[in-house]
Amino acid sequence: MNDKYQLSSNQLKNRTVFIITVIVILSFFIFFNFIVRYNSIRLLSNFLLTAVALFELLYLIFNKKAFYSHHLGIGVFFLALVLLPIFENDHGQRQAWLILIPFILANTQNINIAKRFIFICGIFILIVNILHFGINSTATPFIIEQISLFILASLISLFYKKTQIKYETTLTNQIYIDNLTGFPNRNKLIKDLKELSSTANTALMIIDIDEFKEINNLYGARIGDAVIIHFGKILSDVAAAFTENQIYRLHSDEYAVILPDASHTDCDIFIREFLDSTRKNCIVDGHEISVTATAGIAIGCCQLIENADIAFQKARKENKSFEYFDPGLKTTELYSRNQATLLKIRKALNTDNIIPYFQPIYDLRTHQITKYETLVRMINNNNVISPISFLELSKRSKSYPQITQRMIVKSFEKFADTDYSFTLNLCSKDIYNHRTKEILYSELSNGHL
Repeated sequence: MNDKYQLSSNQLKNRTVFIITVIVILSFFIFFNFIVRYNSIRLLSNFLLTAVALFELLYLIFNKKAFYSHHLGIGVFFLALVLLPIFENDHGQRQAWLILIPFILANTQNINIAKRFIFICGIFILIVNILHFGINSTATPFIIEQISLFILASLISLFYKKTQIKYETTLTNQIYIDNLTGFPNRNKLIKDLKELSSTANTALMIIDIDEFKEINNLYGARIGDAVIIHFGKILSDVAAAFTENQIYRLHSDEYAVILPDASHTDCDIFIREFLDSTRKNCIVDGHEISVTATAGIAIGCCQLIENADIAFQKARKENKSFEYFDPGLKTTELYSRNQATLLKIRKALNTDNIIPYFQPIYDLRTHQITKYETLVRMINNNNVISPISFLELSKRSKSYPQITQRMIVKSFEKFADTDYSFTLNLCSKDIYNHRTKEILYSELSNGHL
């Protein structure tokens, strides 16, 4: 089955509720046509419609995918529309279930296909009724009423569908898109790497702007943001020469690049061309700024973030522009470095040295700060440590919830008396942690935002 029919858990829930509602409504018509006013044609059409809805519901539950059963449903609808006017003697009997057509079509198809099917169904209903009743017959008001109901249901269903798509797009952007650069963020990187886990030669590069804190302190946050955007543009220009690639902004001055099915030579070409491009000074608002970078590269199918970070740390330690991950590092340096990092995390939590940094987000049209992005940092011996060096490890050591909880409390405290809004980067571990949710709800209910 094509992946485009795969549904998220939220989409699956919404669609399941919708189809159950359709089944309940159709069941009412089955009861009415069987008990109150026996009508074999209507009863048959209702049974067929209910069977289609049940079939799609079961398929959704067991496969979590949208299916082609709506094509069968459309066929049943057209069949019913032909048979009912032909065999129905009571012209006053309202075909109220016809308004289900646009709802079902809009829910099971994408928005453009739904529009086309709704238009075709509406014209078909009109033509069949006119051919059967005659354009000047006494049934004309009934036809007008039926078409009016159909149009109203169509407008409602399409509005609902557009609203749902807009909401899902906004939600996806908030979860997976970086506000400043428009590149996918760390959450999207993790998701994409899981999908690429079966690709043996996936290359991941973690790239960091050297001494970015000094640039930020010297020129200010606005110039710092411009440098970050400029850095991302250089990456985009270099990546354009590769058929498959994806750029991510991780935290502050850190980027990542994925090259699926890449060789060592491909990575060499990419990183050397990129580093050559960064040697040209960046000019922002008349300031000529020298920007250099350090990169760590890992090629494989698993633990790419961890491996690329090991290579990055080694490159920085040895003052190299880039370094490839060497599996031999894992058995010696990795264990030692992880233990040292865990001790730093524990110490930082005990001494309240998990702190938020606030990255301002500017509106380029008004040149005003619109909101802030909160970024976690760890202080150790007066050194500021980036989350790429400790956050993933904290998740394995069970100290991660405490880090998130500190970030929530401190961020709300910081913005309690301001008019600015801010964003918090949360993941599924945060959403499912009971204590983290309690703290978040408490801060929201106390009006600290």
